[in-house]
Amino acid sequence: MSNKKKQRSHSKLNTFPPMIERYNLWQFGDWTSLAQMETNQSEEQLALKACAQLQLGQLEQAKHTLKDIPDYPCEQTARLLISGVFNTLGKAYAILGNKEKSEKNFNLAVESDLGTVNSKHIIQARKNEQLAQLNIFKRWISLDSLDQQGHIKKLFIDCGGHDGCSTIKFKLSNPTYDIITFEGNPELWPYYKNLPTQLIKKLVSNYTGEVEFILDPVDADGSSIVKEKTIDFHGKVKNDECTVIVMPCIDLSKFVQQKAQYYQEIILKLDVEGAEYAILEKMHKDDTLKYITKLYAEFHWNKINMPKEQHDALIEKLTPFFEIEDWDAAEFSVHKKGTTNQKIRQQILSAIK
Repeated sequence: MSNKKKQRSHSKLNTFPPMIERYNLWQFGDWTSLAQMETNQSEEQLALKACAQLQLGQLEQAKHTLKDIPDYPCEQTARLLISGVFNTLGKAYAILGNKEKSEKNFNLAVESDLGTVNSKHIIQARKNEQLAQLNIFKRWISLDSLDQQGHIKKLFIDCGGHDGCSTIKFKLSNPTYDIITFEGNPELWPYYKNLPTQLIKKLVSNYTGEVEFILDPVDADGSSIVKEKTIDFHGKVKNDECTVIVMPCIDLSKFVQQKAQYYQEIILKLDVEGAEYAILEKMHKDDTLKYITKLYAEFHWNKINMPKEQHDALIEKLTPFFEIEDWDAAEFSVHKKGTTNQKIRQQILSAIK
């Protein structure tokens, strides 16, 4: 095998049987690995990278990559781009449930570049991989959802991360999980320095846009986007005395759907002070609850004046999808607590790094 071909070999495939190892990244349709690969600025490698970026919806990055191709436009690049169009059509028809047209376009996606019709095994592998990325074909584990050692990638989504206490609690028991944390209170962001999580400085909701966020001035624990909620549950500060800021929010249902392309197991934690009801109803409507392996939640029906019957009705909708457990990470919190808590946190962080 030439050095150029070795550079394109798929590190994940080392864990797969030899029969599958012979397929390269493009043949499998492992777009994430292709988009991230280092190129030697050759036409072929740049064209593959651009096609992968297009499949991932990275349009601006793809434009820049295409501009770097020598003598662009060229025949090889054109064939790969046409192949990408057929692949996108194959995925679109799969989503629509049109199996015949989906398979036809996956066939064209492979054969338009291979230039041969003797490729049924490659076509089958490509189709399986694309359907797995769409979470339609569960028996095939998507290459995107494996780490470099070939292990299934797992994700913990921490919504309402407070001062990072949930990150620490979860990581202690689940060291192999990636963690993403949503926290919208700027006062709490400094606590995330050196924590093993990706902090997203936004709020979660049932839509993407902006939302008014009422801040809890006492301990930051009761901040909410739900206006009906009593922010300071102890009643020391009234809602109209609390600071209100406008923060970006994301549709958690869509976010989970995106992450499900890359993670076979997703555990969700919701401590969002009453917003959990609209979020979970949206996920039920969008059919994205199926991507969740387990739900940790603190429900606030009694703090937002919700009838218990309405809360129970939602729980009944959720139980067929996953196990639900209460969540409390207060013992790992350091916000407005003494230096002893800070020292304990540092010791824990040293242990889990």
